[in-house]
Amino acid sequence: MPYPELMQPAYVLISAVNTELVTRIRESWLKDPALIHLLHKIKSDPTQFPKYSWQAGQLERKGKLMLGVNAELRRNLLQYFQGSAVGGHSGMESTIRRLASVVYWKGLY
Repeated sequence: MPYPELMQPAYVLISAVNTELVTRIRESWLKDPALIHLLHKIKSDPTQFPKYSWQAGQLERKGKLMLGVNAELRRNLLQYFQGSAVGGHSGMESTIRRLASVVYWKGLY
């Protein structure tokens, strides 16, 4: 399989509709000092952080795509999940639950 990262559930759900968001999520890892530090530690000793993984170019926490500290990106994802076919124009609580099932950032849920 030439692109195994395309089979990751969080990646498929978000990238199937909006590749710009995937690019911005990946960029958020490189702009967040705490995640940069975490990435270096995970790559050197994955057993040190069992909740986190770096596989196929994706940073995940418990199987959910991680987001760096980026308020605008978080707001855009909430809007995307609420207002698109993915979100189905649900209420805020349902939208947050749906979003939290595929992405993670500290304080999301």
